[in-house]
Amino acid sequence: MSAPVRRFPRIRTDLKAKVFEVDNFEDCATATVYELGQGGCLIISDFFLGEGRVALIEAVLPKGTIRVVAKVLYEYVWQNRPMIGFAFEFDGEAPPLALLDYIREQLPHSATYVGGHS
Repeated sequence: MSAPVRRFPRIRTDLKAKVFEVDNFEDCATATVYELGQGGCLIISDFFLGEGRVALIEAVLPKGTIRVVAKVLYEYVWQNRPMIGFAFEFDGEAPPLALLDYIREQLPHSATYVGGHS
């Protein structure tokens, strides 16, 4: 599997999150945000959603909880755990300030990818 082209830096994290399927906000699954960026995240979970599915991700950051709508871009198994790569969908709005602040505070010591796309 080739690495996706990244537009924004990603940082390594260990944030707890809840993942809700957009068509079912009553049920949620817990997950860990493994990598986080302004444009998306990679989570470790106990489930797969299916590529193309849309979910609401609720993650607890030090300065507040963020809730973002995200689309599943890819899924794979790593160390016997399901991994899900999401792209955030902001519909023209700016990303949550708590997300941007957290990423800035963690760079560069937690960076996993720092380049831009070509």
